[in-house]
Amino acid sequence: MNIVVVVTISGWRHIIKVMAAAGIDGPQATSKGLRHAWGIAMIEGGAPITFVRDLLGHSDVKTTEIYLQVIGKEKCNLVMAAWDKTD
Repeated sequence: MNIVVVVTISGWRHIIKVMAAAGIDGPQATSKGLRHAWGIAMIEGGAPITFVRDLLGHSDVKTTEIYLQVIGKEKCNLVMAAWDKTD
C-alpha cells in the first residue's frame, strides 16, 4: 500500500512558515526532514513498524528500521518486541 500526498506550492509555503514559527529550520525544514520527523513520531507513538513502512512507501522494512536508531534503545526494544508478536 502506497499513499501519495500532493502538496501545492502555496501549501508547502504555509508548512515552511509554520515550521519556521516553531523554530524548525535548516536541514529539518525540508520535505524529507518533515517526512522523517513524521515517521519517527509515528513509531514513538506506538504505530507498528510495518504500518509506518507502508505509509512511507518503503519496499523493505529494513529501510524503516533506520528510524528505530533515532528513537533510542528503550523505545526501539518495545517496537521490535511488538513487531515480533505480529510475525
